[in-house]
Amino acid sequence: MIADAIEAASRVLKDPTPSRISGLVDKIINNILIDGQLSECDLTLKDINTIKERYSYILNGIFHKRIEYPGFNFNKPSTSEGEKDKSNGKEHISKYKDRHSVVQTQNEPGHDSIEIRKG
Repeated sequence: MIADAIEAASRVLKDPTPSRISGLVDKIINNILIDGQLSECDLTLKDINTIKERYSYILNGIFHKRIEYPGFNFNKPSTSEGEKDKSNGKEHISKYKDRHSVVQTQNEPGHDSIEIRKG
C-alpha cells in the first residue's frame, strides 16, 4: 500500500531532486498515518522512519541526475524505419520489432529480396 502510493506519486514528480523526493515520501506516509491505515499494525515510529529513509534512498537511486556526455545528443530524433547502409552494391535496411532485428536485403533487379531475422 505504501509502496504503491509512493511509486505512483514519484512517477509524476517534476524535477525529482533528493529534497523533493524526501518531502514526497514524508507527505505520503504521514497522510497514511493520519488516515489511520496503519493503526492496526505493529509498526513503531522508528520502523516508519526507517521505511521513509529506505524509500527515499531507493527513489533517489532511480531518479538521480546523469552527467552530460560530450559529443552525444541523446535528445535528437532517431530514424524509425532504420538506417540504410549501401555496401557491396546492395542496400540493407534494418528494422527493430519486438527487440529482434530484421534485416532486409534488396538485391539486383530480377532477384528476390532476402529477410534475415536475428534475435
